[in-house]
This record gives sequence, structure tokens and C-alpha cells, in this order.
Amino acid sequence: MSRRVRWSWCVSAALGSLLGAAGQGSAQETVEMRWKLAAGQRLAVTQTQNMNMEMKFGDQAITMDVNMEMNMRWDVDAIESDGDAAMTQTIDRIRMEMKMPNQAVKFDSATPDAGDPLGKTMAQAMMPIIGAKIVQTMDPRGKVKELKLDPAVQKQLQAASGAMGGLSEESLKQMVEQMGGLPEQPVAVGAKWSETVDLPLPGAKSAMKVDSTFQGIEDRDGRKLARIDIKFGVADAKPAAPASEKDEDEDEAAPPFEVKSIDGSGKQFFDVQAGRLVEADSKFSIVMTADVGGQKADQKATATSRIVIEPAK
Repeated sequence: MSRRVRWSWCVSAALGSLLGAAGQGSAQETVEMRWKLAAGQRLAVTQTQNMNMEMKFGDQAITMDVNMEMNMRWDVDAIESDGDAAMTQTIDRIRMEMKMPNQAVKFDSATPDAGDPLGKTMAQAMMPIIGAKIVQTMDPRGKVKELKLDPAVQKQLQAASGAMGGLSEESLKQMVEQMGGLPEQPVAVGAKWSETVDLPLPGAKSAMKVDSTFQGIEDRDGRKLARIDIKFGVADAKPAAPASEKDEDEDEAAPPFEVKSIDGSGKQFFDVQAGRLVEADSKFSIVMTADVGGQKADQKATATSRIVIEPAK
């Protein structure tokens, strides 16, 4: 079961890197959407994700439900000359519940020593990033240009990944980028734009296509927010890097994944005046196969995700 749990955890992390009514106003009006953070600004970010996974190993079928909530803080350290925001991200708390046939495990970073051996193994993978300072630079379109962990924390994550897999600088970056990039130019209602987001699956280079449509300005909870509708799909697959090009710390035992399909949709609400995302919701499914111990395994995962960003108290 440990290999299967590890495989599922890798998929969960990758799905974690997936990060999203007619609009009001005339089609001739254009809106420029940009992050407008300020030095000294502090934001509280809450991400919740509910996932159902169906796995088939030959004639054996296994189902798994994973529910996670993560609480983070963003402290804006400086705004650079090109408008990029240099900030420090801190993960304050992670709560997770995993249900499998005849087994359930819970993890709460507030009480990491509680629970059964599997829960403690999960704690081993997660606790290195609780309270750690993650330095990142984000451009005005919401794209993460750089993300760095303290070398000591990164070393702990690499060691812990042998138990649960999936946590890395890249997967943490995807947690931010799942919010999607804003359009490069001012847009009118109905405008569309697309981008490709890498999925950090071990043993393979896969990517997801994100198609966005500006639906206009809506009144939401007394605020005028720009609504962006999103569609997810498979982007052109990228071949795995040759062994000579792999990082020396890369887990060579990680199973190769093949993404067969991605389908889903979401919506985001962006405060144009405040210059930041307020909330984002998405629901999608992904179908893939993997070689686990020489055995072909099929998996379908369906997930719902929600991100809420508000001023930190």
C-alpha cells in the first residue's frame, strides 16, 4: 500500500499545481487587470481542495478521498522597479484527511505527533515547510518568476519525499500559479487568452492548457469584481528529460506518468481597483496511467479547489 499511497500523493501534489453570468458593461469598454501589491502589505491566503481518486492495479480497484486546507501568509517585502513584487510566503497550517478502504488517516500540523504511523509519515513530509520562509517574486500578471526555499528546508523536503513524494520548490510554485495569469493587455468583455502550466509529475513532463475568458464586472458581496471564466485541457506533452539531464537529487524510482485527459472549468474574481485576486474556484478531472512496480495502473482523479485571499488580521 505504501507505494500506492506514494503514487497518489504525487498526483495530489500535481493536482495541487492545478490551480479557477454574463458580465456587466459594454463590449467596447476595456479593463486592465494587474496585481498592485505594496511594500509592507500582508495577505492571508486560504486554499481548500477536495479530491476523489479511483485507482486500478490490474483487477484490483482502490478509491481514495483526500481533503486538504492550507493557511498561508504573504508579506510583501518590496516592489521592484519593473513592478514585480518580492514577498515572503509562510505556510502557517495544513490540515489533511485521507480516506481509503478500511483505513483513514488525519494530519494537522498543529498536532503533528498525533495519529497512526501513516499520519506521522505524512507529518514527516509536511512539517519541514510549516513556518518556513518561502521567498518568491511575482510579476503584475500573477506569474511566479522565482521561488526559493531555505537550503536546509529544501534538504528536509527531499528526504521526506522518499516517504510521501511530491513536495518541492516546483510544486509549491504551482500552488501559487494555479490562480492563472492575467491578460497581457487591457481586455473587453468576451476577450480570451491562453497559457500553459507545467504539471510537476515525477518521471514525466506534462502540461495543462488554461483558456481564460473575461466575463465582465460583477457586483459580488457589495464589491465590483472582474470575473474570469477558465477551461482546463491537456497541452502538448513534453518528453521526460534524458537521464544525463536529470537533477542528481531526483528520485529515479519515481514512476513515469502519462496524462490521458484533463477536463474542467473554474472562475476567478479579481478586484481591479485593489489590484489582487479575491477568490477562485475550480473543478476538474484528470485521467492518467503510471508504471508502478512494473504493473500498469490507471487513475482518475476529480477535484474541487477554492482559494480566498484577504487582508491579514
